[in-house]
Amino acid sequence: MKRIAACCLLLSLLTVPALAAEEAPAYAASPWAQTEVEEAAALGLDRWTGVGDTSSGILWGDLRQSISRRDFASAAAALSAVEHGSRLESYLRIETCHRKVAGETPYGLTALDVARELGILQGRGDGELDPYASITRQEAAVMLARTLRSYREAPEEAGELPFADAGDIAPWAAADVALMYRLGVMNGVGEDRFDPLGTYTIEQCMASLVRLHENAPYDGSRAEDPFAIQRVAGGYAESWTDAELAFAVETEDWWAMAWTGPAVMGGPFFHIDVIDSGLGLRTYVPPVLSSYSDFRGAGHPWPRDVRVSEDGGAIVYDAVVERDVYKNGLEDQPLLFQRGLYTITMDLATGEQTWTRSDLPEAG
Repeated sequence: MKRIAACCLLLSLLTVPALAAEEAPAYAASPWAQTEVEEAAALGLDRWTGVGDTSSGILWGDLRQSISRRDFASAAAALSAVEHGSRLESYLRIETCHRKVAGETPYGLTALDVARELGILQGRGDGELDPYASITRQEAAVMLARTLRSYREAPEEAGELPFADAGDIAPWAAADVALMYRLGVMNGVGEDRFDPLGTYTIEQCMASLVRLHENAPYDGSRAEDPFAIQRVAGGYAESWTDAELAFAVETEDWWAMAWTGPAVMGGPFFHIDVIDSGLGLRTYVPPVLSSYSDFRGAGHPWPRDVRVSEDGGAIVYDAVVERDVYKNGLEDQPLLFQRGLYTITMDLATGEQTWTRSDLPEAG
């Protein structure tokens, strides 16, 4: 009964839902872009965060602002994953865990890393990636063409361009600009101009990627799948206390990983991601707290010693609560969790987490 009461109270206190069915953040887009922005979000082109990244993607604020080379390339990598039948956000998490288990570095794989590996983002004339600079329209055309070639053969003979300023397009970009124009992915800016050095906006990026998906979809002409996931023989269940990733599990049907997001005043706040065999991603939070304050927020004890249930359908992990946890840290307020060792069982299919508690040895 105490456990049920504590769980009910906890659910009323936590500001992050147990199952992250996040609503899309508010954004402002031009009327012509609304439908394609929504289609981009449905494809997941705005979501390409990795382990430890709690950012909200790029569909927030004013989408009429210019987009950076990094964000454009990352969204393009997400489209390449979609064309290969994958999901970039899930792939990043799984591949990061594989590298961590294998003891390889870098530990955290990012969408930008994938964009570079696919050849979508390359250096400018001086070799610098310049990831945070605004992308120009001719650079956008080149990156779109590289994205296309990452999942299929590109059509040949793109033809001539009808723009009055076609001569202003750099020789290294001309063929790709013509290709994107022929495919209906990019058009002019009016007055028979392409404006090759003009900047590209977030909404234009989303619209272009959706058009590329619709007008030049995967056709099987490239056999290699850069997003193929090679499972570890026998699976694994590993725990760490030296990085953002607290544990990682791979079974025949599931991947699960616990990681701590950016530090908060209330202490480390953990998320547990569960990925199914179809790469569907769901995010939960642990049910046990190490602290809670209306002002500072919630903190979790470090999840440790993860293992897999005998039937493979659940994981079990431990969490040590060093001292009694009262709301706002005040003993005259509700007791949320008693000091002790909590053993938490998580059903991977439903995300339900139940726990038992045992006493810690008294300090000598």
